[in-house]
Amino acid sequence: MHRISCLLIQLKKESGLSTASPEKIARADIAAVIRWAQESGLQPSTLEKYMMLMEKVCAFVGNPVFERLRAAGENLPRRTPKDLSSLSQEELQQIAAKAEEVRGWYGEIARFLVTIYPYSGLRPSELRRAHIEDIDTKKWRIWVRHPKGERKYAKQRYAPIFPPAWDAVIRCLRAREEHLRRLGFGSATPLIPAKHGNEIGFYPSGRFREIKKMIEIPGVKFTLKTFRDTFCQMCIDRDPNLLQ
Repeated sequence: MHRISCLLIQLKKESGLSTASPEKIARADIAAVIRWAQESGLQPSTLEKYMMLMEKVCAFVGNPVFERLRAAGENLPRRTPKDLSSLSQEELQQIAAKAEEVRGWYGEIARFLVTIYPYSGLRPSELRRAHIEDIDTKKWRIWVRHPKGERKYAKQRYAPIFPPAWDAVIRCLRAREEHLRRLGFGSATPLIPAKHGNEIGFYPSGRFREIKKMIEIPGVKFTLKTFRDTFCQMCIDRDPNLLQ
């Protein structure tokens, strides 16, 4: 409640809100906040959050101003989807060629990442924290054990692995077995194992970003998340109805 009070006081100072009292907020005040946000270039996601907080506190004190707005058919501001920052097939091929130049176990990881990410839609952390038992090369899918938002809203699920990634998956699994043998381990839980002292564990996110730097090419800006955007764009290109 204190946070909302501070927000209303801030909006009263900056946007022309006539009152910081939620009991007295009127339709003109909401319009003033929207106009101020648009003129000041506030992000749509931030404005949507402001509107949600104001609506909750108004409802709590019995002010029906938001209900009346909706009853009148007025739409409150909503965030717009961010544009996908995807890679073209040519760029994917260039990055894959760069990954072929990386030697050793890091090279095997790099080649695996640049293929499975854009053909499974996995988030960077979802692959990094995957277990070896999660990958299914018979049905060509992977169990997402740790989805984003797993403790709040997300559920574990299967993600498909599309055919262009199949050879890379098999190659990585074979390299993984050899890598573990060289380290003196017969088995390990992580799909992509990392040696920590005398134990095998998961790679930290920073190490994956280091591997990404090894496969950067001039003129092409991307992050590991870009591969997921590429997966989404390829799905949309195949079936534009997914946008509806």
